[in-house]
Amino acid sequence: MNTFSSIGSFLTRGSIKPREVQLSSQVTTATFTDESGTYTQYYFLSTSGPNYIQLNNFKTTKTISILCIGGGGGGANAGGGGGAGGFREFSLTLDPAVFSSERITCVVGAGGRGAPMLQSIYSTASNGGSTTVRFQNNTMHTKESRGGGGGGGRSTSGASGASGGGSMEAATSSSTAVTSTGEYGNPGGNASSSNWQSGSGGGGAGGAGGDSVFGSSSTTRGGPGGIGKQCSLNGISNTLYWAGGGGGMGQTYNESNINSGGRGGGGGGWSGGTNETNKRWSIGGGDAFRSVVSGTGDAGANTGSGGGGMYYNGRNTGDSNDYRGGHGADGIVIISIKNE
Repeated sequence: MNTFSSIGSFLTRGSIKPREVQLSSQVTTATFTDESGTYTQYYFLSTSGPNYIQLNNFKTTKTISILCIGGGGGGANAGGGGGAGGFREFSLTLDPAVFSSERITCVVGAGGRGAPMLQSIYSTASNGGSTTVRFQNNTMHTKESRGGGGGGGRSTSGASGASGGGSMEAATSSSTAVTSTGEYGNPGGNASSSNWQSGSGGGGAGGAGGDSVFGSSSTTRGGPGGIGKQCSLNGISNTLYWAGGGGGMGQTYNESNINSGGRGGGGGGWSGGTNETNKRWSIGGGDAFRSVVSGTGDAGANTGSGGGGMYYNGRNTGDSNDYRGGHGADGIVIISIKNE
């Protein structure tokens, strides 16, 4: 999931790059304006890195904002949604009196794969990969955002990660948010009791994954993915959410979409039912600018969000090669430099 089609609608492609800036071939540019001024944004989307931005012999101080998000965890075969990748934002100035050039190299973490239906229902889905931003000269600014934890299958806790994956049939999940200073994440949700249900995936940053809702065979539902986080830096949109958790699977489809993906791109969990009409993926955590792939449980592209959990017997067994937990989203790096 390393395409940019799902969020490209709010970008204006830059036609002229500053001569003092060099880019590797897979870096995408855009122009962005807010109340603080106009910026050139550099988007790192491809996981086939590393890719870089090179500032050559700059003469003025550069004001830079950076958003760095790890890959989201995959959704389980029979259980929890994936946790979101770590969310990290920071700003800095590069002073030409100290450094006249700088290379910033980025590696984008891949999203964790959703667990296939033929995999053991007791298995944990794959974690997302870490995203790194490395400075060649100003090494103190080098940062890493870890990948999110995969969702846990039946009787299995979700995996730990920047945000933990959701758990299935575990009153207390052992998944944790493993972050370092300045990195945001939250634990995954739990199952309400030992029954066919699932907790959700972990929150991207704004909150933890929700617990499953236990009731009768027709009302037990998976928990929602935790809400993602907005960026607070100048030069990057402050309306978009990133890094939402994946929703947990549920036994029965419910119109309230309790097992929806967290806002910011989390994939919705799968709900079972008594007929094909009631077997479906819940709503993913999209927003006005970014859609989530419908009908798959996959997280929205390059959001660092977790995939939704799958109800393992929600389809005919003969179709088992075609269905799986939702895939987590690849991470992203946005470097935004103010135009002087």
